[in-house]
Amino acid sequence: MKLYRDVRSVLVRHFVDLGRLSVQISMTGVYLHGSLLRLPGVTSALTPEVVRVIMAELSRVPGVQRVNADFDNWQQDRAMGAWVEKKKEKRKEKEPAASPREPTPKVFEVEDDKQ
Repeated sequence: MKLYRDVRSVLVRHFVDLGRLSVQISMTGVYLHGSLLRLPGVTSALTPEVVRVIMAELSRVPGVQRVNADFDNWQQDRAMGAWVEKKKEKRKEKEPAASPREPTPKVFEVEDDKQ
């Protein structure tokens, strides 16, 4: 319990939005999953240096032997070890597809028998 509280205090000190991040603690490991974002209203942005500092502080928490992070908006460059922000994928606007439950409207011509 103390380990969990100490890890959360590091994240809170850096104004990390804990609502977007899952924190799991094992006997000696910390597992972070989700989005690493600042709290709404905090004007200072997360930078690679700040992310590095957060991760370093987490690894120095007494009792923590490893920190594993799987962020959907940050990744660690394997070659250099630096944290880099993941590029946001631009989604192409697609035309809405017709729902399979809704039949395609058909037009019928009706002939008048009275002529």
